[in-house]
Amino acid sequence: MNGGQEFVYAFNKIIQEGLGGLIELSFDLNDTIHHRTTSSLSPAARAGLHLLGTVWNIVMDLSLVLTLWLVPAVFLTGLLWKTLRMCAVTYRILYVSVWRLFLLLERSSQKERQMQSIRASDLLKIKYKEV
Repeated sequence: MNGGQEFVYAFNKIIQEGLGGLIELSFDLNDTIHHRTTSSLSPAARAGLHLLGTVWNIVMDLSLVLTLWLVPAVFLTGLLWKTLRMCAVTYRILYVSVWRLFLLLERSSQKERQMQSIRASDLLKIKYKEV
């Protein structure tokens, strides 16, 4: 294999087998560098490294799944709370505005009734004075 093929082989081995593949690859590279024709890893050690790689891949997959599951949940929870706070603030603003408008209308209607009663009493006084 040339350099590019070795790189692709090593990259695929590490990606597919994880930590076990990396350790196994380091032994294979060491054997290649020292021109060994037989592997310095025993078949049992290779099987152990494959098991280690499998466990490593399962753990990494679970961590990825947990990350993909928790990050949006945390983000959406924060977004939900911010949205609820904005709704609550908007509700309070509308409530206070409507209440003030109601009080303003109530006061103006009270003043209007007072003015009408004053006018009526003035008219009665005027009528009584004339009589």
